[in-house]
Amino acid sequence: MKIKDYKLFLESKSDIDSICKEYNIRNYTINDDGSIDVDGDVNLYSKELTKLPIKFGRVTGSFDCDNNYLTSLEGSPYWVGGFLTCADNYLKTLEGGPKVVVKSYYCESNQLINFKGFPEDFDCTICFEYNPVYKLLENITNDKRNKFIYWCNEFDAIDDQGKVIHERMEEVYNKLGLEYED
Repeated sequence: MKIKDYKLFLESKSDIDSICKEYNIRNYTINDDGSIDVDGDVNLYSKELTKLPIKFGRVTGSFDCDNNYLTSLEGSPYWVGGFLTCADNYLKTLEGGPKVVVKSYYCESNQLINFKGFPEDFDCTICFEYNPVYKLLENITNDKRNKFIYWCNEFDAIDDQGKVIHERMEEVYNKLGLEYED
């Protein structure tokens, strides 16, 4: 099995054009910082990637990097107009991921131990199933999940090893008007 690994943030326009051609990325603009904006979708599904091949800026459609070997979302777009799906990778955190996802954020079947890196300002559908952190969401109703994630990050209620800091989690529950049982 050949696992593709590229240097992030390529500087040469011809290198960027080559990578875009290889991954069938169309309708893109190369920005001054070497990132690309894409008018449409980006499909990097099941490409045996260990890292994203180029730095993305804004993607007006959806961004799919499912079923790879990613351990980081570094280089992913900062804004996604459709859905973002990064399921079935080896992510422990969503740091480096988009700041805005307009429709849905699918990150199931990873190794996520906290919510770090999830957009601060979001109102999209989320899917965290089959991750260690999902157990924290099981008793939170769908209408409160986004705020729960926001407050967990705001209060730093889960440490970098995935351990809940009970005093902080109690504050999260208080913000949501829920009773916390540790």
